[in-house]
Parts: sequence; C-alpha cells; structure tokens
Amino acid sequence: MQNFKSHLWYYTIAIAIFVAGLVLVMSVSYSSKLQSLFVVMVAVLYFMWSLIHHYVHHELHTKVVVEYALMASLGVILSMLLFNA
Repeated sequence: MQNFKSHLWYYTIAIAIFVAGLVLVMSVSYSSKLQSLFVVMVAVLYFMWSLIHHYVHHELHTKVVVEYALMASLGVILSMLLFNA
C-alpha cells in the first residue's frame, strides 16, 4: 500500500492521459482519421510518461522500454480495430 501511495501522482496522470484520450476520441466520432491520430497521441504520451516515471525511479531498463512499447502498440492496434469496425 505504501508503494501505491508513493506513486499516486504517477497513476493519477496516467489515468488523466487515458480519460482525456477517450474524451477526444469520442468527441471526433465523425472522423476516423482524427480518432486514429488521438489514439496514437495517447499511446505516445503513455509510453513517454511511463519511461519518465521509470527513469526518475532508477528502474529504466531495456526490458521496461520494450514492455511499454509493446503495450502502447497493442493499445493502438486494438483501438483501431474497435473504432474502425
């Protein structure tokens, strides 16, 4: 629980990125190109924010970078399938 409390600001910003992205994607439902752009922007922000967090806490390793890159890519792919269906 202590670890969660010490990283609460990180989780808050990460959730804010996703909520803002969801709002933006839903607000441009008329344009699949804009939706795609916002999905990619959210993925990039998520990836960058995660790397910053791990860098600050001296936990940034190649494995972490690859993991977050794969998760961001998976999110983009799944979102594209969902919104372009």
